[in-house]
Amino acid sequence: VAKLVVSNAGVRTPASVAVKSLEGVCVEALLAQMNGKVVVKPEFGGSSVGLCIEETAEGLRKALEGILALGETALVEQYVLGRELTVSVHGGFSVESLPIIEIISCNEAYDYEAKYKKGMSRHVCPADISDSLSEECADMACRAHVALGCRGFSRSDFLLTEKGEIWYLETNTIPGMTETSLLPDAASAAGISYEALCDLMIVDALNEAGE
Repeated sequence: VAKLVVSNAGVRTPASVAVKSLEGVCVEALLAQMNGKVVVKPEFGGSSVGLCIEETAEGLRKALEGILALGETALVEQYVLGRELTVSVHGGFSVESLPIIEIISCNEAYDYEAKYKKGMSRHVCPADISDSLSEECADMACRAHVALGCRGFSRSDFLLTEKGEIWYLETNTIPGMTETSLLPDAASAAGISYEALCDLMIVDALNEAGE
């Protein structure tokens, strides 16, 4: 649903199919529909838990069986090869973005291990991309934030291909605040300390509550 919402807001996102049951699903046809390589992930999962990349019918079937066995809906998304970018956004109807981060993961995907295990990923902020690409990516993140009705801080993830195309993956509505998390790094690059970032979040919450 989120992908449909941001797509209607003019944000480019990879093709995907939500699979609720294997009944009537031809995994070979599904794989071909997605150009032979897919990312499979739980629809409601966080922190990339359960995410896998598959390019065989057998692998796709096993991935779907694993997610469906947990009572989840599986999102099968067309694989896009590109540099991992993420953009933190602050605000409600009036929004602004923080410096863009490029994530360089030791794994093929920025998965749970890469997110939380020290040394498994590196954050480059600001990302080494052109001003025009930075503006486009930030605009897409702000569009997603507004279209999804986010408040306070959100963080949207993207892929930048060799052709210079930016593809939206998802929006994190409650970004992590751990020592390996991305939002604090982006805030730091903008001159906002961790303590000041926490203060902003508290003020946002109080304003939302009408305090």
